[in-house]
Amino acid sequence: MNDIPTKRLADNFCTFRLVGDERHLEECVNSPNFDPNFFNEFEEPIIHTLIYMADDTKNDTENLLMAIKYLMSHPDFNINAEDKFGETAIMVCARRKKLIDVSRLLLSDLNIDLYTKSTTGLSLIELADKYDNQELIKLIENREKEGSNTPGMPHLRRSLSVS
Repeated sequence: MNDIPTKRLADNFCTFRLVGDERHLEECVNSPNFDPNFFNEFEEPIIHTLIYMADDTKNDTENLLMAIKYLMSHPDFNINAEDKFGETAIMVCARRKKLIDVSRLLLSDLNIDLYTKSTTGLSLIELADKYDNQELIKLIENREKEGSNTPGMPHLRRSLSVS
């Protein structure tokens, strides 16, 4: 397989978008030139692009979940990469209830930061609450009970404002 360029969005994006099998994904992610933290022209990490695609009902969500899983398996992948609004991938999912499988997959990464705030000042739990994403709130609370990588942080539920 030829080296996969990472300088242009089309090269990185199409590699994940049009995947048809795991072998292709594995070759892509293991390519020496592949950058799992590639930012597109909208200043978003490639993981955000995949999430937006998963949200589009025209795309094969199962295939995109597989692509996200392979992207996450790359040793240099940063689960906490932020877009220009200070949002991480899990924060992007907070607005989209139907992406609970993507959220579940992202939450499986032990390095995920549950306490980051976006440039608007909202945390993950606050975004999920704002968009009434109760299933994600339950997943976050369960993850917190299991113990997070950020000791001494206040309980997430307490950060929710009372409406």
